[in-house]
Amino acid sequence: MQKIGRRFVAFSALYGLILIDSMSVSAIIPILEPELLDDKHPQFLVSASHEYRALTYGILLSVPSLLVLYLAPVLASFSDILGRRPVLFMACLGIGLANLLT
Repeated sequence: MQKIGRRFVAFSALYGLILIDSMSVSAIIPILEPELLDDKHPQFLVSASHEYRALTYGILLSVPSLLVLYLAPVLASFSDILGRRPVLFMACLGIGLANLLT
């Protein structure tokens, strides 16, 4: 029974981390759109055209998904070499650092 309790705690911590990461990525979307696509008061890429700012917005929205797509196999190979726990710990540190920087 104690082994099931440990698994529950470990999985709940992992799912909590995934939830926080997903919320931080989705919190950027409503903030980034007015910064880039507002024609009256642009605050980012001021001298650029609306089309260029829209393209930049699309690229910035696709970057997190592309990173997950291409770096998941890299993390899996590191997990095979170093073990699961150190790789998960490094991933947690990276997510925490990214949330602090944004």
